[in-house]
Amino acid sequence: MSSKNDLFNKTYVKHLFNSVSRSYDIVNFICSLGYSKRWRSKFIKKLPVNKNKIAVADLMCGMGECWQALLTRYPNAKITAIDFSEGMLAIAHKRNINKYNSQINLLHGDVLHNDLKENHFDIVVCAFGIKTISPSEMQLLAQRIYSILKPGGSFSIIETSIPQNKVIARLYCLYLKYFIPTVGKLFAGNQHYSALYNYTQSFNNAHKLIALFNTTGLSCNYVSYVAGCATGIYGRRPE
Repeated sequence: MSSKNDLFNKTYVKHLFNSVSRSYDIVNFICSLGYSKRWRSKFIKKLPVNKNKIAVADLMCGMGECWQALLTRYPNAKITAIDFSEGMLAIAHKRNINKYNSQINLLHGDVLHNDLKENHFDIVVCAFGIKTISPSEMQLLAQRIYSILKPGGSFSIIETSIPQNKVIARLYCLYLKYFIPTVGKLFAGNQHYSALYNYTQSFNNAHKLIALFNTTGLSCNYVSYVAGCATGIYGRRPE
């Protein structure tokens, strides 16, 4: 079980994702009813189409769940994918090393402190990871995204959220708090899925990100998916 005091402790977060890495796929498949994949496709479609050879950064990449959608939209892209969970990266490497050949460069590292090249990436994405970043470090994330984007480059972020409609929010919170942990325990023998509710409750929605990202010089727009069960922002670094 997770403690709210642990939520943003990096050691705890890494242990959490290492622990769920082996069961993540089956639990996610059962619980999301396909929405997780659809959301990843939709948030990437907020980005401009580009068939040229471009550089893409996938922050907090997990097991590479975004790569199929990214390479469909950007078939000539070189993706640099970074995550600090060794468990997630091991599965990402095993599943995709032959599928995408040399188009993926996997890096083990912290999304906030890393050696990603500045002014280098045409596209930056982050799916379902930023809820594990503390509110005090969210500004640092915005600054990091600005610094690694090329002038004129675009970004898109999506995260599990609390719907603004009170009825939907109540039902969705019950789903996050009880259903997902139960499935995780039954099918994977893992109790760490209970942390999802605490992270989502703390994050609430992506509205607060707009002011943070604007202060760095990034222009951004807010977007809601499926009545606010996921929200995000997308935009660009001005030329």
